Amino acid sequence: MLCCVLFCVQKFVHELRITNQVMYLNPPVEEVRVSIIGELYSWEANILTLPRITHSRYQASGHCFRFSFG
Repeated sequence: MLCCVLFCVQKFVHELRITNQVMYLNPPVEEVRVSIIGELYSWEANILTLPRITHSRYQASGHCFRFSFG
């Protein structure tokens, strides 16, 4: 059985406006930073709840690795 985990991070599109020689960025960088860090903490919480691989109970044969969780 092959398990594959894809890490997909939400994409953010920034709009840059220049009005009267003042640059505006929407959404603000701080808002996006908070969203990305929150998403990374969510991924961390999911990964840390997975069972650990025990070092004494895995078999490596060719290109296929089999891990035992215990």
